[in-house]
Amino acid sequence: MGEMIVLIPVIVFTVMACRATGEGPAKILGLKKIRIGTVFLMALYGLLIIPVTLFLNMVSMLFTENVVTSSIDQVSAYPIVAVMIVAGLYGPLVEEICCRGLIFGGLRKNMSAIAAILLSALSFGLIHLNLNQFVYATGMGIFVALAVEAVGSVWASFIVHMVINTEQMLLMLLVNKVSPDFYSEVAPQFGRKELLMSMPVYLFVGGFCASLAIGVLAWASHHEGRLEVLSKLKETPEGGVRGKAVLTLPYIIAAVLCVVAIVYEELH
Repeated sequence: MGEMIVLIPVIVFTVMACRATGEGPAKILGLKKIRIGTVFLMALYGLLIIPVTLFLNMVSMLFTENVVTSSIDQVSAYPIVAVMIVAGLYGPLVEEICCRGLIFGGLRKNMSAIAAILLSALSFGLIHLNLNQFVYATGMGIFVALAVEAVGSVWASFIVHMVINTEQMLLMLLVNKVSPDFYSEVAPQFGRKELLMSMPVYLFVGGFCASLAIGVLAWASHHEGRLEVLSKLKETPEGGVRGKAVLTLPYIIAAVLCVVAIVYEELH
């Protein structure tokens, strides 16, 4: 339902943009074809940044609950194929078209890659409407937007997003299948003290894997003939404008509403 709320305005905007510019949907949404080798490199890139998202998830759990694992009973009630289609394909596709295709793509026309990456990542975190997912989704958003910049296609971020969601969901469902009481009885015993003790290990593993991920990303960028873009992340496009002209009133209102929703969720 949440993805449908996002998808409807995306479709409307895409149709309007196609009519106004005469360009096709693929061009508007940044869905440029990528090479087969790049597909596998992006899958590897996605696997390597999972430890980073796990660390950020642990950081958020110092202040709030894990939203996804708390809903495992409801999720496991559905057929696994349906869960994989929604969480591993449909959800990532809608979110990537919106956050990387429209938001990042639009921002990138007017500001540097670094600014567009950070702002689109923040937007990605905010639309999840809870503190737990906001923290790790924002971090993940930085990596996936960087993949789009490096490879030149939203298909890159979709593959990364798909790999992360699929791996995490399959792992959760497997754990719940093997030990049905794990998330309801065992996991809650893993408190703040245990989190703090585990975080240095996750930080080290996450940092190491992130370093490898950047290497894989550079390889993918080179494979697509775009390696030079990684050295121009701070450059503003010719004719671009600075941040205040890009942050429109509707965007600011939407961001504020998301923040209010997150605060409300935490207080209740």
